[in-house]
Amino acid sequence: MKSKVYYDDGSTSIIQFGPGAGINLDSVTPLRSIRKLGVVAIVSQNPDTGWVITSGADYYIQNNGHWIGVDFFGLIDFLRINGYIDWGIGWKRIHVDGTWVNADLMDVYAYIEKSCPVLFGRWTTHNEFAGILQRAENDREFGNKNGWLRDERTPKHFSPPP
Repeated sequence: MKSKVYYDDGSTSIIQFGPGAGINLDSVTPLRSIRKLGVVAIVSQNPDTGWVITSGADYYIQNNGHWIGVDFFGLIDFLRINGYIDWGIGWKRIHVDGTWVNADLMDVYAYIEKSCPVLFGRWTTHNEFAGILQRAENDREFGNKNGWLRDERTPKHFSPPP
């Protein structure tokens, strides 16, 4: 699956995932080489609609070949379920090189940024947000849009206020 990430500064990155993308770290290697902070929107190929936009989230997780926007608790749940972190007696532990290690919050953040299929969202002004989403919608890198998913933002949400 191919995705294009739109950042708050106007830049973009392309991510190409191989078969079995998601928690398989071999398939997220390209994700390790791109910027993970400042994400406003992600456009991804979709067999039903041509492409789909995921936006307006605190964090974006790559799960079963799809980007999902989540809040902090969704992030923690994803990391725990997939074995990246453990809420143990020592509050938090991370899995590094086959060993569970006690970690403080900054260690967990650095570990997530380096090793997990997670991107970090960024809030911006309404006008900047609308402009970035408009660019994402008008970008034809993934061809034409054939419809909208039930939980996808539609173009009416992209326009700046009067």
